[in-house]
Amino acid sequence: MKMKAGFVSLLLLLPLVLPADFNLSKNEKLIFGFNTQKGKSLSVAIDKNHKYIIYRYSKGKKVELQYPKELTSSFKRFIYSYYMRGGMGNEGEDLNYLRFHIGHILYVIYDEYNSGDDSRHIGIRVKDVKSGKDCVDIEGDPKTMKGSLVDFRDVNVKKDDRTDFGE
Repeated sequence: MKMKAGFVSLLLLLPLVLPADFNLSKNEKLIFGFNTQKGKSLSVAIDKNHKYIIYRYSKGKKVELQYPKELTSSFKRFIYSYYMRGGMGNEGEDLNYLRFHIGHILYVIYDEYNSGDDSRHIGIRVKDVKSGKDCVDIEGDPKTMKGSLVDFRDVNVKKDDRTDFGE
């Protein structure tokens, strides 16, 4: 009986530890994705034929936000930036950001790694650029992370060197 109860408990917890399916279409490849601390999933995918790039924020199978709605010219709607340092007495850092705007709201997906304490912080920061107020920082669970924002170094999106998005 104890073994059966333990098995049932394991089955109930399984959805909490398995990564999300990220709501990808058959023709999409996941570039970066993770589950948030609150059980939602974030994904950035690219069409396998490089026709478009797409961001999704979901709860289970329900997509709460998809950007862009119109996939034409989607590569021009995202901006990637990164900063990397390390070695010879420095703590290594690898800071990666992918951002886009919907109206006056700025969305910044981040992957920040520090070798000094071997820490990784992932998530999305949302800011109202009109008022200058930070709206929210939705933290991701690094254990559920799939892919890497580093891949955007080789994807044809806009690039710049801005990394001052703060926490």
